[in-house]
Amino acid sequence: MATRTTVALPGGLIDDAGVLHRQVVVRGLCGRDEEWLHQLPPQTTQARAVTEILLRTVRSIGPHRATRTLVLALPAGDRDYLALKVRQLTFGSRIELVLACPAC
Repeated sequence: MATRTTVALPGGLIDDAGVLHRQVVVRGLCGRDEEWLHQLPPQTTQARAVTEILLRTVRSIGPHRATRTLVLALPAGDRDYLALKVRQLTFGSRIELVLACPAC
């Protein structure tokens, strides 16, 4: 089973009652999620893929079960933050990159 943790969003979600929720339960990707990602059509937009990944991995936002409506209501920065958390839970904290220098 994928690792599950509670994180605090940088911004948060304000519900219909005006209450700010920053605590989110999220898990890393599991094999089914990776298979699903592999089968995405090439024309799938990055925003759509991130939304679907968050729908698969975010369990709750505050006391609310995560739904498409709640995930889409999150500010862009919180969605990015959660995508990075999913990546960290799945693959660890270290990111290796090879960058090309535009002046070289």
